[in-house]
Amino acid sequence: MAERLYPEFEFDAPDEHRLYFRDIATAMVERHEVSYAYAVRVINRHWGWQDHYGEYNWLIFHEEPDNWADHLYGLQLDPGFWSE
Repeated sequence: MAERLYPEFEFDAPDEHRLYFRDIATAMVERHEVSYAYAVRVINRHWGWQDHYGEYNWLIFHEEPDNWADHLYGLQLDPGFWSE
C-alpha cells in the first residue's frame, strides 16, 4: 500500500477526502482555539467508520469546512460524545 498523503487520519480514504478533513481540522483550530491534534481526533471519531469509497462518499462535501468545523465542535461539547 502506498504511503498516505495525510497520515493523521486513522481511516482509509481518498486523498480528496483527506485534504477536505485537513481543511476542517484547520478551521476548528482557527474558529474554536482547539489543538490540531484534538481536531483530528474529533474527525477520526466522526468519520472513521464511514466507507469513503462507497456510493455516497461525496455527501461529506455538501457543507463547507467551516460549517463542519462548527458542527463537530458543537457535537464534542455533548457530554456523551466521547463515551461509547
